[in-house]
Amino acid sequence: MVSNQPSNSYPSQSDNEVERIKASNGITTWIVCGTRFDIDSRYEIVDPMGQGAFGVVVAARDTLAEDPNDNLVAIKKIE
Repeated sequence: MVSNQPSNSYPSQSDNEVERIKASNGITTWIVCGTRFDIDSRYEIVDPMGQGAFGVVVAARDTLAEDPNDNLVAIKKIE
């Protein structure tokens, strides 16, 4: 049987769920809105911001930012 789902899609996850699944070699893997994000471990995904035809955007916290009150970034995964 052939699936129309992309290989990095996880359909069992709810649309707004953020799940950290592993970290190794300075890279952390997250699953957000059914999309896999492999990002530098300095970033912690906070919340999904949006999803569209070209990918998923998340809000993330830069844990190494100099100012802890100004450490939010947006990360877009283009698919």
